[in-house]
Formats: sequence, structure tokens, C-alpha cells
Amino acid sequence: KTEGNPFYIKEFLNDLTVENLLVYSFSEKTWEWDEELIESRAISDGVAEILTRKLLRLSKDQLSGLVMLSCFGSEVSLEVLALVRSSLGNLDIMNTLDCVAQARFVERTDEKYRFVHDMILHAAQGAVDENERMIIMKELLQALLPHGYSDDTILFIVVDLISRVGANRVHDSETRLLFAQLNLTAAKKATNTTDFASASTCVKCGVSFLSVGHWESSYRLSLELFSQSALVEWALGNTEHMMRSLDEVFNNANCFEDTLRAAHVKLAYLRMTGNCLVEAFDYGFQILEQLGETFPATPDKWNHCSGDAWHETACDRLIE
Repeated sequence: KTEGNPFYIKEFLNDLTVENLLVYSFSEKTWEWDEELIESRAISDGVAEILTRKLLRLSKDQLSGLVMLSCFGSEVSLEVLALVRSSLGNLDIMNTLDCVAQARFVERTDEKYRFVHDMILHAAQGAVDENERMIIMKELLQALLPHGYSDDTILFIVVDLISRVGANRVHDSETRLLFAQLNLTAAKKATNTTDFASASTCVKCGVSFLSVGHWESSYRLSLELFSQSALVEWALGNTEHMMRSLDEVFNNANCFEDTLRAAHVKLAYLRMTGNCLVEAFDYGFQILEQLGETFPATPDKWNHCSGDAWHETACDRLIE
């Protein structure tokens, strides 16, 4: 963890004593430490700088292995590496990463490889030009795509790679639609687990892959993406983004029935806004009337039903 540098050894030992990972036992008259906790401790920035300079002196295969690993971010599972092995040509990725692990650039556990420091990750990301990096990422995408339909973990890795590639680097119309659909699928799965932040990221990425005139050429996909966006942004409290998504749906939907998911979100939003209970109540009845339900023609019929508590209960019934 110190690359044998005396200064970093001293600083590292001092840090361990401050954090009580290295303590002196007066009863046993010996030093005691927890090797597993120390092993899991991050290296210092200074050591990372030394390793970053050494990274550029690695062999071509070892550097390629680090570049590939950096495409996934700070870590990647052994399971994923096994799936992409065929896309790496003659490179024995496991053996290569084991070699760089011995050189302390990455660490291997029973389940994954991970960079020991963000500086090394950034150095690996910058070790090749952007075009070459994009080629590698697209090859990884192609290798993982068939597995993303049946494995949710792989699906989220796939959409993360898609976001790293970016819509401006994908020009084939069918591929753009596929990437938008995959992000929509991931957004729905994230929403189902109440991971609204991830769902929002996926929806925004999916929308970015829609082409000009998408409401005409990809109507159903556009409708689902913006309806999903309204829901997750409401859940996150991002009112401005929610309203923009609602406007997209209300302004472009082909029929009233296609607006119902968005209308449900709007009604829930009005219900949760304390000073909009009456507006929410009225809006809910407007929706029901458009669905064919009939109600007393004169508002006076409802005058006796007043008070926030009554309106809250009525709105909850309408939302249901």
C-alpha cells in the first residue's frame, strides 16, 4: 500500500494508530492489528500518484486490461468479465488482471476486481484516446446485450455502458430505439424497487436516444418514457421536471386514454400539495366524467362536503 516509500510507510502507520487499526497491548507487551481491515483500507493519494506513473510502463496487454476494466467504472464482477471474455480477442483478461493486481493497481476479491484508487481509474480511462475507448465500450455492450434481457444485474450494467457511450455517438436509428427501450425497461424495474434516482437517470438517458419527430415515429415508446419520467420525478420531488414530462404527454397523446397514467401522477401531486386539495378534487372528477361517469349537475350538491379532511379522503378515493 506504500510502494516501499519510507515517507508513506510512516504516514500509513500513523493513520493506522489514529484509527485504532494498529494498537499496542500493554498486557501482552506486543503490537496487535486486524489484517483484514488494514487490507481493505484505501491507499493514499501520494501512493496513487506513484502507481499512476507506473501504469504507463505496463505491457500492452496489462494496460488493455485496465482500460477495459475502467469502462465499467471503479469495479466489475467476475461474472461480468466471464461474459465479455469473448469480445476481448486473445487477451486472457483474468490472468492479465491478476498480474496488475500483483502490481497493486487493482484488488481482487472472490466476487470482483476493483481499482485501489480513483486516480488510477482516471489514469486508465485516459490511457487511450476517446475513439478507441468508445470502440471498446461498444464491443462490451454487444457482448452483454443478450444477457441483459434475462438478468436485471446485467441490464443495469448495460444501461450504464449505454449512458457512458452517449446518444451523440450512436447514429443507427434501430440501435437508438433499442437503447431507449432498454433504459425504459431499467427505469421501470428501478421504480418497482423505489430506486427513483436510478429510474430518473435511466429515463433521461432513454429520452436522449429519441430522434427528432419521435412522437410520430416512436409514439408508444415516447409515451411510456415521458409517463414514466413524470412518475419518478414526482416521487423525487422534482416538480419542474415532472411538469415538463406531463406537458409532453398531454400535448402529444393521441387519445384521452393515453394520458391516464400522467393524469394519475398529476392528481397525486395535487393531492400532496396542501393548498391544492379542492383543485385535486375537481380534477379527479373531470377525469371520471371523461371516462363516462355521471355526477350531480350543480356544484351546490357538494357544498355541504367541506373541510380539508373530507377533501383529503375524497382525493385518496379518486386516486385509487
